[in-house]
Amino acid sequence: MAAGAGALVSVDVPAFAQEDTEHVKRATAITQVFGDGARLTAVAVEYDAAVDGTGLSPDTFRVEGRTVTGVFTSASADPAGRADAGRFVIVTLSPDDAKAGLATKIVARS
Repeated sequence: MAAGAGALVSVDVPAFAQEDTEHVKRATAITQVFGDGARLTAVAVEYDAAVDGTGLSPDTFRVEGRTVTGVFTSASADPAGRADAGRFVIVTLSPDDAKAGLATKIVARS
């Protein structure tokens, strides 16, 4: 396996003023394993207070070199915990982006 690159997340969240970035506690990478390797498919951004998900859209967040395909709030960093409001904002990313790969399978030549 070969390791890949990281990602830079930029946030334009209407729930908090841009200059008020202390509300963001941390970001957690969410990955999936595909037949050809692991890919970064989402980022869970944790806030110190609940965020109302009704005003969020893919245009709310930018990830350098990546395509944002969706944004929603969650009760946890688990994308399955989708909720109308929550302390986590899940930013989904296209697994087909050139920079999506984190590790790839290398097949040995015979």
